[in-house]
Amino acid sequence: MKKMTILVIILTLIITISHSEEKNQKFELKFGTGSSLLGDGDMLTILFENELNYKHNRYFTESITINYAISHSGSFDLSSLIQSNINIFLSPFRNNRKNNFKIGAGLSIMGISNVGNQYFDRHTSYGYNMIIEDEFNISEKCLLGIKTFIQPYTNGDITFGTVFKFGIKL
Repeated sequence: MKKMTILVIILTLIITISHSEEKNQKFELKFGTGSSLLGDGDMLTILFENELNYKHNRYFTESITINYAISHSGSFDLSSLIQSNINIFLSPFRNNRKNNFKIGAGLSIMGISNVGNQYFDRHTSYGYNMIIEDEFNISEKCLLGIKTFIQPYTNGDITFGTVFKFGIKL
């Protein structure tokens, strides 16, 4: 079973690498870290982001992200969140394959856990995203980027911050 798992991983990597040899990659996998303010804007968090993009053309891109953030500041001893976003981006100056400035919007769901002195709270919030992002290709398959976002939620929570990204074109 262990040999089969290793074989599947190796074959997946070979297929991914051979597929990425094409000039017009449609998918990008990005990882990022940054900071954001959570809640009423009073909790500074460390944010980790995983993002999968699908490029329709040089003007439109869709993305799915999964984020994890943790905070030891604010009114709680510990706060953590897991967040999922679905976004669509417009590249108003066209993605010229060296620089891609994007403006985006989308929907978000966020699960928050807060722990304090004899206190525990867990809740889910629904909201939307407004994003400004700029990416720079550092090679044919790798990119660096910076993203600024604001995410208001229906229960009054708000998240805003900045993420620095590293991406791989699949």
